[in-house]
Amino acid sequence: MRRNRPMPGPELFNDTMFAYQRVMDFRTQRHNVVSSNLSNAETPGYEAKDVQFENILKEAITTEKGFPLVRTNSKHIDQGGQIEILSTRPQIVKVKSPIASFDGNTVSVEKEMAKMSENSMLYQAETEVLARLFKGIKVAVMEGR
Repeated sequence: MRRNRPMPGPELFNDTMFAYQRVMDFRTQRHNVVSSNLSNAETPGYEAKDVQFENILKEAITTEKGFPLVRTNSKHIDQGGQIEILSTRPQIVKVKSPIASFDGNTVSVEKEMAKMSENSMLYQAETEVLARLFKGIKVAVMEGR
């Protein structure tokens, strides 16, 4: 399912912008799930959850649609092709914990706080990238007058 684009054509709004938007949507969902985990840290039998989307993005690689992937580091996705990110859906999964509390709760407050912090920093970085992309568009439009 592709989102409706605010303007036709890729001239101003390309798939990279929509990809960042989608990843930010996933990060928002992860933030909500981690918040729920922290809220239930004292709930007997509660099992911690997480939002998995990184592997789903890797699986979304196709040769038909999407934006091209550029591999600039050996740790990047090693499959060629394109990615249809706008139709990807994250999965909410139970976190496997080797040690549960005596009441069956699997939430580790320390791990969840670290996850929340990392997720927030990545969200802020992605927001900055999008802001710079939009600033570039603004400059191009203003200079074109």
